[in-house]
Amino acid sequence: MRLSGSEVGQGRGCAGKYPSYVRDNIHIDLLAQAYASYVNDAATGKARRSRLNPSGYVESQGAFATRFAAEIGQRLNIPAKLALATQTDFSEPLSRVNLDRITAQWDEKTAWDQLAAYYRQTYFQ
Repeated sequence: MRLSGSEVGQGRGCAGKYPSYVRDNIHIDLLAQAYASYVNDAATGKARRSRLNPSGYVESQGAFATRFAAEIGQRLNIPAKLALATQTDFSEPLSRVNLDRITAQWDEKTAWDQLAAYYRQTYFQ
């Protein structure tokens, strides 16, 4: 997915060139929390494994782009313009995801609110 905040801010939307690939997208604050917890556990000898592969939204890039457009569009009160191409390039693995579901204390709604606030401040003022 190509997402340019300036294009979204100008109402031009975003484009998805590889909508069929299944990938693992995760909010940065959840990712940071997961790694911080893991590092703390590793430092105190409580880690149950030697590495962490945090997982978030496991879905096609097209599905994630649709989710992203809806979540951000409603918070910014802008049309969720999205153009998903018919994917013709399959040179990468069809699915590339992590396996460790994160069960941290975390609020998804707040994460989307914060991301929308970033876009509002960066591209709409």
